[in-house]
Amino acid sequence: MENSKEPLSRDLQVKRMFGQLEHTILETNRSMIRSTLGKINNADFEAVAVTVARIRTLYLQQAIKLKDFAATEPLSNIDEMSELLVRLRRIRNAYEEAIAGYTAMQHAVERNYLAIETTPSDTSV
Repeated sequence: MENSKEPLSRDLQVKRMFGQLEHTILETNRSMIRSTLGKINNADFEAVAVTVARIRTLYLQQAIKLKDFAATEPLSNIDEMSELLVRLRRIRNAYEEAIAGYTAMQHAVERNYLAIETTPSDTSV
């Protein structure tokens, strides 16, 4: 009978350990992020969102240039196409990183790592 209680006891210990670890991580993130970054406001989020939109636009602008190669033999313009594809890859990487950054900001606010600075217009809702 005691053998059946032991695994439950161990499971409970593991659960408690990870719960305490999660709390420590949350508090450490909150402390470090807030002391380094201070507060964030709507304008900060909007500015990052605008930057992401600009990179997305640039990416699509470059992607659409691929149409220029539709009517030509691929090998005849391989150097030009390669240059475009290199630019496209660089911009895609920047776009993906920008989205990841925005998502990380959102996560930090949701987890209460980042403090939100309210403005007078925020409090009227």
